[in-house]
Amino acid sequence: MTDNITEDRGERTDDRGEKTEDRGERTADRIRIGANLLGFCGKVTEYLRERCGIDALDCAFVALSGGADSTALLLFMRSFCPDVTAIHVNHNLRGEESLRDEIFCKSLCERLGIKLKVISVNVRAYADEIGKSIEESARILRYKAIENITGGVYPVFTAHNADDNAETVLYNLIRGSGITGLCGIPPVRGNIFRPFLSVKRSEILEYLAENSQDFVSDSSNSDDAYTRNYIRNNIIPLLKNINPSVIDSISKTAGIISSVDNYIKETAGNADIAAAPAVIRREALLLFLRKNNIEPDFTKISLLEAGIEKNKKAKVEFSKNLYVCYNGENLTVKEKKESLSSNPEIIIKYDENITYGDKQIKLTRKLHKNSIKTDKFHKLLTNNLLDCDKIEGEIILRHRKNGDKFIKSGNTFHSKLKTLYNENLPPEKRENNLVLCDDLGIIWVENFGAAARAAVSDDTGNFVAVQIKAD
Repeated sequence: MTDNITEDRGERTDDRGEKTEDRGERTADRIRIGANLLGFCGKVTEYLRERCGIDALDCAFVALSGGADSTALLLFMRSFCPDVTAIHVNHNLRGEESLRDEIFCKSLCERLGIKLKVISVNVRAYADEIGKSIEESARILRYKAIENITGGVYPVFTAHNADDNAETVLYNLIRGSGITGLCGIPPVRGNIFRPFLSVKRSEILEYLAENSQDFVSDSSNSDDAYTRNYIRNNIIPLLKNINPSVIDSISKTAGIISSVDNYIKETAGNADIAAAPAVIRREALLLFLRKNNIEPDFTKISLLEAGIEKNKKAKVEFSKNLYVCYNGENLTVKEKKESLSSNPEIIIKYDENITYGDKQIKLTRKLHKNSIKTDKFHKLLTNNLLDCDKIEGEIILRHRKNGDKFIKSGNTFHSKLKTLYNENLPPEKRENNLVLCDDLGIIWVENFGAAARAAVSDDTGNFVAVQIKAD
């Protein structure tokens, strides 16, 4: 990422051409505190104290886009903190409009006597580089830029408001989310604070009007191709027809869910994973994955949970080289050893002893004068018998591949080998479990037997017996 950073000290010159920081004018030009403004500022100040743990500040940074929310936040912070620096990130996504926003921010900060840092980033190039959406890429670059300036130490204030919070809750609910996603936007994350979660967008606009403060509008906010815009412009207005106070209602509900989520997280931190209720166990697994910088995958988490519930032990592959394991007491991360499945596929002939990995296999062909009566054979034996006349072409010996599936003898539906292995085999036996194939696909799987199309039946005359010995 290449950023262009410029700094505006918010200084002016007096009639004599000398620089002044405009402190006197700042005092004279403070925000007018009428009855409505006192209510607004009082609500935000109380939220800062109660939810953000801030009573007073010596210095602060404000993320400033030039839009209504961030402009209002800058005005408020100017009255709350004696030393404010604004940060404007130009995403260069809207051509002249992006330049207009930057110019507005410079003019605003100059008038208010506030220092300004401007960072220019190339969002489109970054989105192509990381393979994410423009929205997500812009968010990542924005927070990276802010962290580069503040070092992740000094307090940074962003202008997310109650409407944004409601939109986030609905967005996460619609796309599918765990409890944490329904908590909405947190008031504090690291050195990032969001005091405007206490007020609605309508209150912010009223606050700006009372201060005769203009702002710029982002034309892309009207583009319903963006999911969040669609929720804001279409879904929330419909919900307001049902409940005019829907923003407040969602915010209160998100607060309740957040309290439950905090309790679950605190309990999960010291939970006995095997004995814990499912909701606590899942959170404990998520906490473990995040702690070890492993991307959560809910399908794999479900496999891990299933193994813990069924066997009190589990081992699930989370990436090409990492396993997450549970031994009955502790969760661990193990690097994947070189897989035996790296052994090449080989053609196997009848009546030959073949060593493959750590096993020996032999296919013994038998010519039966009369048809086999399968009900007279033990099930384990018939599972390891194949009808010679149903085998097409040469027989290939190998291990499981991604996407492998077959119809097991006695079934009428396909089963994925990966699922069968995870549900029925201990982790240490999965990688070197043997598979036999012919020209049409899988005909036999160790521990699971013959495929339906190659299984022996009462009409079978010639068959082959699969014999395996471990070294």
